[in-house]
Amino acid sequence: MGQNRIRAGWLVTLVAVVGLSGCTAQYQNHGYMPDQQTLSQITPGVDTRETVDEVIGSPTTSGVLKDSSFYYVRSRVKRYAFLRPKVVEREVLAISFNSSGIVSNHAASMLTKE
Repeated sequence: MGQNRIRAGWLVTLVAVVGLSGCTAQYQNHGYMPDQQTLSQITPGVDTRETVDEVIGSPTTSGVLKDSSFYYVRSRVKRYAFLRPKVVEREVLAISFNSSGIVSNHAASMLTKE
């Protein structure tokens, strides 16, 4: 009988630990954002779509028109227990090209919510 109480005690402790671990926020990163050192290798007026693709990598998405921009997007998502996941940070880098396919500009922006 004493052994059953010990097992029951361990079971209650295990259930409590597992239950409490679900109350900890977990963060996940999605997408890709090149670091500043890599981005500094891109020169407006010199680099082309091809060199951007070689240096930085394929964009997360690109514009629908041929002369549109490349977009790199990274999001940080907070998951908490059974609640709906929430985007707490989003970073977007847009690299624009002129009609000849040469980089005309690149700019990054960050949105933080938390």
